[in-house]
Amino acid sequence: MADGLFAFTCLLGFFSFTEICASRISTKKAFLYTIRVLCLAVVSFGVLTSIAGMDLGSLWDLSDFANILIAYCNIPLLYLGFSYVKRATDHFEKRDGTPFTSKVAGTQVPVWDEKAGK
Repeated sequence: MADGLFAFTCLLGFFSFTEICASRISTKKAFLYTIRVLCLAVVSFGVLTSIAGMDLGSLWDLSDFANILIAYCNIPLLYLGFSYVKRATDHFEKRDGTPFTSKVAGTQVPVWDEKAGK
């Protein structure tokens, strides 16, 4: 019983995370529906593999491949975003009381400008 509940809550978490990430990439309905269908296909594949009593090696191979793709997408993005993190860290460590704005960050972020009163 506990294993089933754990699996169910993991699936809910993964679906939620996927939905949030997909909506950050694009707000187009077609893209979001494609991602949702892809998630359901992957889950269905896992369930059918388990029900059929098949070897789960293919499922783990698919999972490993998906994780490799995610890493290959994220690592370059980490390098691209490092300059913004460095600017934010430097500003924080100065502690001179100046507000953190888009100008300091080097990118347009209206929330910081609104908080600063600009």
